Amino acid sequence: MKMRIIFITLLLFFSITPVSAEVITVGVKNADYTSIQGAIDNANDTDIIIVYSGVYSENLLINKTWVAVRDINLTS
Repeated sequence: MKMRIIFITLLLFFSITPVSAEVITVGVKNADYTSIQGAIDNANDTDIIIVYSGVYSENLLINKTWVAVRDINLTS
């Protein structure tokens, strides 16, 4: 029984992959995307999307488990 618990513990330990969030930018120039929806569609669940100042005429559908969309001027 003890070996079984050790085996399961090791299996769980080695099956966990580290998660790292990417920072994706949205803006008119020098950004990864020009539309917020494009950034959301291509983001992974833990990514952070930074939106530069501007006018974005979009209806957004956020279909991710956890994606942060933030204004570039947000400091906290």
